[in-house]
Amino acid sequence: MSDNIIIPDDDNEMLEQAQNEVRARFNAANDKCGDIIEAYITGGYVQNLAKMLIYVGTDRAKAILSKMSEPDKERLESAYKSLSDKKVTDPDVISSVGRELKEAGFYGKAAANAVTEGLNYEQERAVSGMLPQLFEINPLLTMNIEAQIYSFDMILDMSDRDIQKLLREIDSLECAKALKGGSADVQNKIFRNMSVRAAAILKEDIEYMGPVRKSDILEAQHHIVEIIKRFISSGEIVLKREEVE
Repeated sequence: MSDNIIIPDDDNEMLEQAQNEVRARFNAANDKCGDIIEAYITGGYVQNLAKMLIYVGTDRAKAILSKMSEPDKERLESAYKSLSDKKVTDPDVISSVGRELKEAGFYGKAAANAVTEGLNYEQERAVSGMLPQLFEINPLLTMNIEAQIYSFDMILDMSDRDIQKLLREIDSLECAKALKGGSADVQNKIFRNMSVRAAAILKEDIEYMGPVRKSDILEAQHHIVEIIKRFISSGEIVLKREEVE
């Protein structure tokens, strides 16, 4: 008897369809990111260069402008004149690129939402398997996609048995820090899977912990998410997400 595992054609077809849907969504989101960068390079950057010219002084700014090609010189000179009488702080110059790209929708959840929103189980499984190749195409977009698929809120999709398994892997202090920034639904699901006494102690720890830095909360949540991802990857747990038709 052969030891080879034969995957049914139907399963292969479903996975291929899911991968094609994910690839189409990702390509559309990636093209939009490219459009934002193109628009910035062909237009938005002029304002930032003008802000930098303010710091070199009028005479040197004129010398720099004289070395530029005529079309670029005209655009930059116009922007420089409109800003030269204004006070522009160093942080403003440094952060201006990031701020303009963020306002254009390059950062954050918007692009990733276009890929992940409304995925069914097969499509979500396809995304997980495609993350390495998607990362090669657009690292920032892929990291945002991964953050949405593997978020702290996925605890809500875990069975009680799997949550109890997770709780055996994390210490009480880390759990308290993570839940400090978690939703009420996530907190209640964790409490329900603990003994009455353990839940009471954890609630007290959260209440009397006092202010916690957001970075510490995110670090604790990230560590817990990494444990969940390990369980998923090894097949030890399976998330029961609600499928979207």
